[in-house]
Amino acid sequence: MMKRAIVLAIVALFAVGAGAMAVTYSTTLYVGQNLVAPPGVPFNPDPPAVFLDNGGNPIPIMFALTRWDAALQSYEPYNPFGGNYGGVLLGDGAWLPVDTQVVWQYDGAPDGLPDTGGTMTDMWISLPKAGLTLIGHPFNHNVVFANCLMTDGTQTITMDAARTAGWTDALIFGWDGVGQSYMNIGIDPWWLPDLEAYRGYWMTTFQDNLALIIPAGP
Repeated sequence: MMKRAIVLAIVALFAVGAGAMAVTYSTTLYVGQNLVAPPGVPFNPDPPAVFLDNGGNPIPIMFALTRWDAALQSYEPYNPFGGNYGGVLLGDGAWLPVDTQVVWQYDGAPDGLPDTGGTMTDMWISLPKAGLTLIGHPFNHNVVFANCLMTDGTQTITMDAARTAGWTDALIFGWDGVGQSYMNIGIDPWWLPDLEAYRGYWMTTFQDNLALIIPAGP
């Protein structure tokens, strides 16, 4: 939890400075399961403050909003009375079922996480343990998955090279909220190519302590 606490502190400091540049993010949540991710840093990362409808009303999330703890390889539901869910972070995906179609809306920093000069920066997502990680696309624009990179801390390589090296699969899996079914996203041309805003993705890795680098550009 220390890492998440540090990130939350950084996000809070950034949000104070970026208050004048607030962006309202908005997308539709469909009846059934939704695999969601914020494309911009929420100014208040507390889950009840992030998951609001377009009228400012809370979307029910207690014991429904569920993230994946990659280090423990287990689910962590949002529990306002305890637990280790933490805040809503850029680069995290989460499951959220809803009973009726609703527009999810929240205020956050500009697309991605700009540096102090306002330039959008690449996003590093930790893949701490071999197995599954539920990542979230961190941008409000599409990025071609094949343009991402991976690193083990000593070398940074392309997704194709990471597959050849045995670090990861060629595929990750998103979720179609309309059809309530998985989508295959891949680095090969016969799969859907793009990471999309507001979507989370399941990624499989085969060794510990890797990171996915999603470029700020397409």
